Amino acid sequence: MTSKTFLHTIDIISIVLNIKDILKNSYISNVYSIESGIILQLKKGDDKIELLIDIRGWVFLIAYEIERKEITNFVRILRKNIVGEKILNISTPYFDRYVKIELTNDFNLHIEFMQGGNIILEKDGLIVDSFRHVKYKDREIKPKINYSLPNINKVDILNTSPENLYDIIKDSKAGLIPTLFKKLGIPSEISEEACYILNISRDISVNKLNKDVVLKALSLIIMLSKEYINSNNIFIYHNDKKFIFFSKINYKLYKNYVFDIYEDMNKAINLYYLNYIKFIDELKKREKINLELEKKEKLINQIRLNLSQIENKINSYNNFILKIKQNITHFETILDLIKKYLYDKDYENIKVLLHKLWSNEFGNIIEIDKKEKTLLIEFNNEILKLNLNYNIMKNINELYSEIKKLKLAKEELEKKLKELEMPEEIQFDEKPLDIKEKQRKNWYENFLWFITSNNHLCIAGRDASQNETLIKKRTDEKDIIFHADIHGSPFTILKVDNKDVNEDELFEAAQFTVSYSSGWKYGFTSLNAYWVKKDQVSKKAPSGMYLSKGSFMIYGKKNMINNVPLKLAVCITNDEIKVYPFLTAQKKFKEYLILMPGSQSKEDAIKKILTWVLNKNPNINADKIKNEISLNLQKGNFSIIENKS
Repeated sequence: MTSKTFLHTIDIISIVLNIKDILKNSYISNVYSIESGIILQLKKGDDKIELLIDIRGWVFLIAYEIERKEITNFVRILRKNIVGEKILNISTPYFDRYVKIELTNDFNLHIEFMQGGNIILEKDGLIVDSFRHVKYKDREIKPKINYSLPNINKVDILNTSPENLYDIIKDSKAGLIPTLFKKLGIPSEISEEACYILNISRDISVNKLNKDVVLKALSLIIMLSKEYINSNNIFIYHNDKKFIFFSKINYKLYKNYVFDIYEDMNKAINLYYLNYIKFIDELKKREKINLELEKKEKLINQIRLNLSQIENKINSYNNFILKIKQNITHFETILDLIKKYLYDKDYENIKVLLHKLWSNEFGNIIEIDKKEKTLLIEFNNEILKLNLNYNIMKNINELYSEIKKLKLAKEELEKKLKELEMPEEIQFDEKPLDIKEKQRKNWYENFLWFITSNNHLCIAGRDASQNETLIKKRTDEKDIIFHADIHGSPFTILKVDNKDVNEDELFEAAQFTVSYSSGWKYGFTSLNAYWVKKDQVSKKAPSGMYLSKGSFMIYGKKNMINNVPLKLAVCITNDEIKVYPFLTAQKKFKEYLILMPGSQSKEDAIKKILTWVLNKNPNINADKIKNEISLNLQKGNFSIIENKS
């Protein structure tokens, strides 16, 4: 069994059919980068969905936490062009590893999993941008040129008769399995399963197989493919708990392999992908370590060679010094005469001198440098130098100085070699994969919200759009609706359910409402608020009036709650922070920060709150908390006091 490292055609068709209705009519709210692709964050009603597209061969809805990367230029262009666009359709129009996502305003995303993979944003036939800019033999993918499809298999085997399929492949000189893959895009494991069941040799070329045999195989392949697409199970085959293959049908071919069955296809694909990513990361780590070991071995060999060369140089210097000492007067005479003839520019006599007095045991004279006044000598394959301006003893001392330098270099190299030869303990991550299930938010978590002292849910709109949604779609007949007696107030809904609401809870909801009103920005310390029932709130305006988005008319009696302090509290609970009305915090918590309108800027307030939170819980996720604070503080300035019970 070959490890499955990408989704095959039949997997992609099956997944797209499975997620099609979920994605249709959803809006793209953001785009993120991953290692080899993108994540589309989608919004459909109150649901947030994330679609992963990895050009290495993966597409699915995210069920577990997946690491995002720093955004790329392609993601910036996607954000600029398609955030806010609606998905009209997602399809696999051909029996191949290709997916098309159609968006509003004539945008299309083409996802190609062949030829190295790519994601292409196209509008009106022109490429806006792509994940990879690449030139193929028959087409090019880059901005501002016409988009053309790759060489795609357009034969839909699911809706083509075996006879017609046979006509396409009958003249092939290759074996049945590679022919079916190349000409019809049929994944090899399905062809192999059919051949295994029918006892057909995969090696005999198609044009030599009996037609009836091939037709039987094609009929079975069509049946298996349809069974694959319609199956609700996923079989993940593993070896020592390491995922190696998955399928939507249990192949007879793999009867000797261990497998687990999953009923949730999307979660199973997520799990397999995360294990695949871990395997790829581990493979990269091993390749990196092997490369480093190769470099290290080359460096060790080079150092050993350098040490050998230095040792040879030291020996040559010592032997040459010994020759000089044994013939010191002779050398003195030679140097003095060469120096004299150089001064007189009597170069002929230098040649005669050297011919008479220089012995081969002293080495070969390579050059007499007239400018530098030096004699270069090749001795035991090393180039040594005598200075004609020095006497012989000073020349010997210079040679000893060179030996000293060589010995220091040798010591440094020996030290480096010892470090490199120390055995290293290489550890690979054998721990089980740490998979964190993606936290699905409750619908109300997109709004401002808290739980009252008597455990009722209270929700307020962050803006006009959320006010509109709350009143129109999220308010039940028994719910209580709050508003501050000022222009620029959220609508706040106190969810009643079947439990009575007490006076304190009415005040808590009122305090939450006034604290998130424009009164905070203006520095008010208290405001009046009122509450009404759902049937008192209407989008119908009196004649001649127009109600903007998020605005409603209130009819009938308003139940006033006067002089409500603009006062909130930041509390820590379960490694999270939450902003409550002050009265709620008083009843539910011992320690909290009190927030009131004041003179401290929002930026400074965020820093002060973050410092307090981290002092209370140093292990808390600082970035997440900072974002939460920023999201839940209104416009205006602040006064912050710590409460300690």
